[in-house]
Amino acid sequence: MKTLSTYKRSLWRYILVALWLCGALTTWGQTVLERGDVVIVGVNARNGGCSDSNDVSEDIISVVFFKDITTGTQIALTDNGYDSQFNFFRNTEGYLKLQYNGTNTITAGTIIRFRLSQGSYKIKSLHPIYNNWTIVETIGSLILNNGGDQLYFLSPQNNWNSGDFNGEVLYGFSTSNWVTFNPGNSKQSNLHPHVIPCNYMNPASQTDYLMYVGDKTPATQLVWIYRIKDQDNWGVFENCTQYNSADALFEDIVILENDISLSVSPQILCEPGEVSLTFDISDSSQAYDIVYTDGSQNYSLNNITGSHVENIEVTDTTTFSLVSANLSNDPDSCPVYSDLTMQSVTVEVLSPTLITFDNDSICLGETYEFPDTQGISGTWSPASIDTTTLGTQTYTFTPNDACYSEASFDLTVVPVPDRDYIIELSNSEHNQGDQPFQLRGTYEMCGDDLFDLPLAELQALLAHFDLVLTSPTGEEIDLTDEYTDWNGILRLIAQMQGFVEEGTWQVQVFHEDDNPALPYSGSTCSWTGSIELIIHSSPDVGVISGDTEVCVGQSINLSSTVSGGIWSSENEAIATVDPNTGEVTGVAAGEVEISYTVGSDNLCPDSSESITITVNPIPITSPIEILP
Repeated sequence: MKTLSTYKRSLWRYILVALWLCGALTTWGQTVLERGDVVIVGVNARNGGCSDSNDVSEDIISVVFFKDITTGTQIALTDNGYDSQFNFFRNTEGYLKLQYNGTNTITAGTIIRFRLSQGSYKIKSLHPIYNNWTIVETIGSLILNNGGDQLYFLSPQNNWNSGDFNGEVLYGFSTSNWVTFNPGNSKQSNLHPHVIPCNYMNPASQTDYLMYVGDKTPATQLVWIYRIKDQDNWGVFENCTQYNSADALFEDIVILENDISLSVSPQILCEPGEVSLTFDISDSSQAYDIVYTDGSQNYSLNNITGSHVENIEVTDTTTFSLVSANLSNDPDSCPVYSDLTMQSVTVEVLSPTLITFDNDSICLGETYEFPDTQGISGTWSPASIDTTTLGTQTYTFTPNDACYSEASFDLTVVPVPDRDYIIELSNSEHNQGDQPFQLRGTYEMCGDDLFDLPLAELQALLAHFDLVLTSPTGEEIDLTDEYTDWNGILRLIAQMQGFVEEGTWQVQVFHEDDNPALPYSGSTCSWTGSIELIIHSSPDVGVISGDTEVCVGQSINLSSTVSGGIWSSENEAIATVDPNTGEVTGVAAGEVEISYTVGSDNLCPDSSESITITVNPIPITSPIEILP
């Protein structure tokens, strides 16, 4: 609901609004006035005898506007007659362009008074906060002639040029009858086509003192226009004193909304199609003629009551707007171009868009974000990503916009080898004791041993993973395909030169990229450990030297370049040996193996070396016969 202030304030307010609406918007947010948004409700064309400034030429014009007026709004006025030359205004009287500069918005319905005098313009409202108006442009002298004259409100977008004006004419008023022929003097004017049929007024009686005195109960803009246009609603006063006394009693009036609205369904199409435009008129007692536009062409609907639906084919995004509304079956019906509840609606015709996502994979337990939806809002199902469960899960995106189709992707969660998942392998056959060996920690081996990893125990692990050892010098050895022998044993052969190296071996267990059961496109899901491989060697027995023959009952000495070993005899019935010194004593004739053993201080076996000793019998000698 919009209120109109007192008549005095309303006249000034109306003029301000009219000026603002008619004027081109020069500042963002300025009000745009259409035809029918401004009316004159009072004219005192001879206020000189009542002027507080003793200005004998002073006129008072009271105006009402139907829109709020914001700062920067301009409006133009002229008292030149129209059609003094064909399609031209006269150019011997006045043209005035005003601008409202106040910071307070002038509320629709406020009455504004313009005080005009010869050679000067006094713009004054009964509301002091609305008095901030300035003259933007003036040509000639705008003052109403006694005994009859006209006044037009003009849009300020176009300039006045010697009577040529091709802008919008918003409202016309005459204190005498409009003429239907080219006016012969400055007190007469034709009606400009823009104000026909409704946006003008001339009272039945010619006088310099005219005021609207009709019904002032709340009404819509359309009803107010009808009231003000009706000559029976105007009063005639004899002088300025009577006029001003009545003007002082002019109370605020209320403007009701027209309650003519426009809606559309659907508002979004995924392809060209049909929409339903609904025109709603709250006043069911009246039939209306409606004009609406699709931005390129105007369309008319006649005798519309209540709610009316028009089905329309649209091929592109289109904005439908109400242009005007007026009562049906009335040749003098006055269309309104504003004050409509909902004036425009837009139908969007969108091109169907297909969203696609690539399937992906991720390691167990890692964080994964939903893929980019290209700014399209919607919901995911499931609503969150689970990376704690092995296998493949389908995630579906449902856009809020019906023009976009659902899209899905598969996310495969692949395992990451757990340290506890590394199988413990027994190497007791080649190690001292029965200590299990794992693919981590420290492993000691003798240089001549074999390192066997039974495949049967690795099947569960190798179903999803590869095992790779990296030697201390960086050589990679894929145990799953390079070192499998005919018996299905993964074997590291210690004596293979350049293969087994003492030091730290990296053990990497990782997911196979080409595993068809669980495809994986990212970096390897892996666990890396290490083996400290210590390769021992058997002790050196050195070089054994000494005689290899001894007689029964006699002794020889054996020695080695490596001390600390133990000497032993294969058969002490033939020869004995001192275990510490290596002294060999023959016992009986024959051959015997004398061994020298150096004990091992690691997991490698003791080292032994032997030498064959021959024990010779003592020779038997005959008695010596001495010949005579």
